[in-house]
Amino acid sequence: WGVYKDIYCAGNDDTFKFLEDVLSEVIDLFPGPYIHIGGDEAPKDRWKVCPKCQQRIKDEGLADEHELQSYFVKRIEKFVNSKGKRIIGWDEILEGGLAPEATVQSWQGTKGAIDAAKMGHDVIVSPTSHCYYDYPIETTDVPKVYSFDPVPPELNAEEIKHVLGTEGNMWTEYAPQNVIDHRLFPRIVALSEGGWTKLKHKNYADFNKRLQNHYDKLDELDVNYAFEVSSVKTNLVFNKDKNEFVISLENQQPQFDLYYTIDGAEPTISSTKYSEPIKLNKSATLKMALYRGDKKVGYTIEKDYTISKSQNKKVELTYPYSAVIPLLTGPIKLIWGLKSQSIFGVQLYERFTGGGDFALTDGVRGTSSYRDGLWQVFGQTDFEAVVDLEKATDINKIIIGFFTASSSLVVFPEYVEFFTSDDKENYRSLGKISKDFSLKDPSWIKKDFSLGVDNVSARYVKIFAKNPLTVPDWHPAAGRRVWLMVDEIIIE
Repeated sequence: WGVYKDIYCAGNDDTFKFLEDVLSEVIDLFPGPYIHIGGDEAPKDRWKVCPKCQQRIKDEGLADEHELQSYFVKRIEKFVNSKGKRIIGWDEILEGGLAPEATVQSWQGTKGAIDAAKMGHDVIVSPTSHCYYDYPIETTDVPKVYSFDPVPPELNAEEIKHVLGTEGNMWTEYAPQNVIDHRLFPRIVALSEGGWTKLKHKNYADFNKRLQNHYDKLDELDVNYAFEVSSVKTNLVFNKDKNEFVISLENQQPQFDLYYTIDGAEPTISSTKYSEPIKLNKSATLKMALYRGDKKVGYTIEKDYTISKSQNKKVELTYPYSAVIPLLTGPIKLIWGLKSQSIFGVQLYERFTGGGDFALTDGVRGTSSYRDGLWQVFGQTDFEAVVDLEKATDINKIIIGFFTASSSLVVFPEYVEFFTSDDKENYRSLGKISKDFSLKDPSWIKKDFSLGVDNVSARYVKIFAKNPLTVPDWHPAAGRRVWLMVDEIIIE
């Protein structure tokens, strides 16, 4: 998946012959009046250098590549109309001029819907902020979904007639088959009632009360629904004197029972039911699950905690972590898994600090999602950190965790090298570690780079990770800089 520079050639008539053949087959399969043609995420790089596309712009008297996109959409619309159907397209089809009878589906906020409705076009309002259910519940919870009004207040009574409704979107490159139910339910229930209810009549408390009964029906239908809100809030305290974590859990959905384990087993109703703070005096994985009666709700929540010789020790960074990330947003809108507008300029995201200066030795591991706030990003630089163990310490193993999500330009380092020193001036290398991975694999992967050693004692440990800095020429984002993500330094 992703946004690619290679798109259909708008100057080649064979392109349209091919698309008309495909659309003819699709149209015969579906009896409804609409055919959704997409029309989004189309970088113009190839069109700008393609002689056929430039000739098409000249022959049709078009101003630029944006009007070429409009020509493309209008030509497809004319064909679809000839088959007795109407087109729907994402709000990018507004660029360069809107096709005469197109219905616009607005995902980049509501502006596209507002502009199209004011032009007399029907619209579907489904912004990422409330209607994208591949996003985790922490981003878009049920109260937020329920609050959504698909009718933009900027429209007058006549323009409101063009609002056909809303739609919940599920993109399975982000949500594979086994988590689709978790992501859709109960959010789509909230969207349904919210879409059918005028804003002045909405009452979330009443809806939520009825939702509890609705779970019985979902159970009968074997729907694996998940959470209404971020399910468990964790309050973590490290007791330095006892060298242990004290973990307090707050069940955000008290209508469900919370069970947990710390031995690696999956939580069941036979596991410990949470009632008091959990104490950990050694590294462990805390697994938590909510149950409605004897049915598990949603997925298992995992938190990894480590207690090691580097616990809460001072870390000195050669290159600072990126508390503020500047992103140059050209026509590619998918960066860091965040949908952003197709505008040129700089956007700033205050994210990926991992929790600040002690994030790398706080004993809290990052999860399988880099959006969890536990990963610390190092942008466009190598990574180098020195841990002060405060005194000469016997060392058996050094571990550092990294993350890769190559389609979002997060990559593993080329290699990691480990050093020790007694005086913070003279370092000796203990060895290098590298991991095989492919930039063609879009999977989100967390992996430890670790080195075991014998008979080593030192006060200072230095870790250097080489940032590849850019992706190769074959990559769709060729030339863009990449980022390293780190979650924890563990010294045993």
